Order: sequence, then C-alpha cells, then structure tokens
Amino acid sequence: GAIFYGAVWFVVPLVMASQADSGVLGLGLGIFDFSIIILGFALGKLADRSNKRILVFAGLLMFSVSAALTGFNFSWIFLIFGFLATSGDEMTELALWAWLHTLDREHAHDGAVSGVINLFSDMGWAIGPILAGLIYATVGPTWTIVAAALPIFAAWVVYQFIMRSHPSRTPAGAVIPAKPHRARHRT
Repeated sequence: GAIFYGAVWFVVPLVMASQADSGVLGLGLGIFDFSIIILGFALGKLADRSNKRILVFAGLLMFSVSAALTGFNFSWIFLIFGFLATSGDEMTELALWAWLHTLDREHAHDGAVSGVINLFSDMGWAIGPILAGLIYATVGPTWTIVAAALPIFAAWVVYQFIMRSHPSRTPAGAVIPAKPHRARHRT
C-alpha cells in the first residue's frame, strides 16, 4: 500500500502542475485521508464483528482494483476510486490488526511485529516515488499509478494461496478462549 501511496503523492502533483485547471484534482490527495476519517470507526467495528478472512480478501481486492483505476481519469472519478482504494486498504489493515490480536495471546512480541510492519511501510514510501520517478516519463501518469497498484494485487494473490494451503485451526473471526472451558466438577 505504501508503494502505491508514495507513487500517487509523486504523480498527482506533476499532473496538477501540467494542467491549466486542476480543479477537482486539487482535492485528490486529501481524499485518501478523508476516507480514513469518515470510515475508520465503522470499519473498525466491522473488523471486530465480522469474518476477518473475508474482510482481508475483500479489502485487498477492493484496494488493488480501485488503486489501479485511480489513474485512468484525473477528474471526480479519481476522487471516487481514491476513496474506494483507501477504504479497501483500511478494511484490510484493521482486519489484519484485529486478527493478529485474537491470535496473539501473550503479546510478547507486539513491538517487534509493529516495528517490522513500520519498516516495510517506510520502505514502500521510499520505493513508491522512486518507481514512479523512473517510469513516469516513459509510460505517463496513468500507467505509473497502475504499476504502483500491482504490488497490492500481488499481495492479494499471495494471500489467496496462503489461505488455501494453510487453513487455520479455528474459523476466521472465532475467539480463541484464554483457557479451556470445561466443567470443573467432572473428573
């Protein structure tokens, strides 16, 4: 996701600078944060109450498709697909964090996990603009954004293979009790 956002933050200002009337595109970069503000609470509730596997599946799919489509029209349609892309990203991220919380009982390595996630996010924010800068002049803004969305689609494909080859021991969304629940009066 960070590769995509880094590329978008590189490409959109260049598109705005090349257009005499950037109009709606001036709101373009704000739409990504706006969707998080508007939907964050609702998606968080959804992640707590729903099947996390399905949320990750749907979120990654919505993120990858909408992210690729953002570059094809730099008008109000950009705002719609930007909103949908970030909504898919937020749905995936919240579901993954909620899922991790249900699976990790001792929380002994929460800092290490968070550090690795932030490391890769920061690497994506560095790779995105570099990738965009290398291919922007060759393929233009539309295909630069599509290329930046490809890693999201690749993550969705990898997720599909992992979930099919390694079924979890408990259904997604199930709460794993802290201790076995059995009648103590029986021997």
